[in-house]
Amino acid sequence: MALLIIIAVLLSNSRTGIFALSIALLCYILFRFKYFNKKTVALSIIASLAFLIILYLLKKDSANGRLLIWRSTTDLIADSPIIGHGPGAFRAKYMLFQAEYINTHPDSKFLQLADNTLHPFNEYLLVLSEHGLIGLIFLVLMVLLLIYSYRIKRDEKKIPALMSLLSLAIFSFFSYPFSYPFTWVILIFNIVIICDFPIKIKIISSITGILHFPNRWKMIFRGSFRFFMQLMYAGLLIYFIIQTKAEIKWKYIANLMQIEKKIEILNEYDKLNIWLNKNAFFLYNHAAVLHEVNKYEKALKLLSD
Repeated sequence: MALLIIIAVLLSNSRTGIFALSIALLCYILFRFKYFNKKTVALSIIASLAFLIILYLLKKDSANGRLLIWRSTTDLIADSPIIGHGPGAFRAKYMLFQAEYINTHPDSKFLQLADNTLHPFNEYLLVLSEHGLIGLIFLVLMVLLLIYSYRIKRDEKKIPALMSLLSLAIFSFFSYPFSYPFTWVILIFNIVIICDFPIKIKIISSITGILHFPNRWKMIFRGSFRFFMQLMYAGLLIYFIIQTKAEIKWKYIANLMQIEKKIEILNEYDKLNIWLNKNAFFLYNHAAVLHEVNKYEKALKLLSD
């Protein structure tokens, strides 16, 4: 499983993912084989900073774009540093502060990198901008409580959970992992492991025991439940395969847009709309294609629906 995860992260070409994975693996080795000392920690920090600089140079413009976002976000934070601007305030107010920064720095090298931004690409800056120092202090206290929970009952089995949380913490510096529900599931799962909560709860046995089912009916109930779960997993797998094939086809026809007949390409977009009609990026792309072939009313209807 670890090998599959490493391959997937490398193939994703995500610099943040590669950096977070590298740091987590390095710390796991230091934890697992008890190499922690001043020399190894110093060397690890130097190597991590060097690797971070290399990753920055690989896509310098993209990284500079994030630096512009962080710079403008600091102005947003400075406007209300203690309590923040409230939930959802970043989306509502950030562009105003970015526009002000551009107006006051017309010669900035970041000027050509400005874009419509919905997230600061840093979860900590998001907390500061929306909840201020109060929110950040609360977050730090939660981290300290987790560290305390680990220290009072150390266990090697908890180290992978710690490394998972470390990966999330690093990823949160450069991206927006907590915009996805799966990240919250992993976060809660790691907290349960580190805090040593009782997680071995036999839900099915508890239900059948409360209802006083005979043994025969208990077996039927358990078998039916397992069959239902397997059926659900199979359905999800088929759905994700279809979604993946649709996105591959979308990329293919988007690349053909400049060299093929646009009407024929549009027919392919209509077919893909069945499976990708919840994908905002696909809908925007589809509407843009409709606009290019002068189907303005259909493009407006597609975006409004």
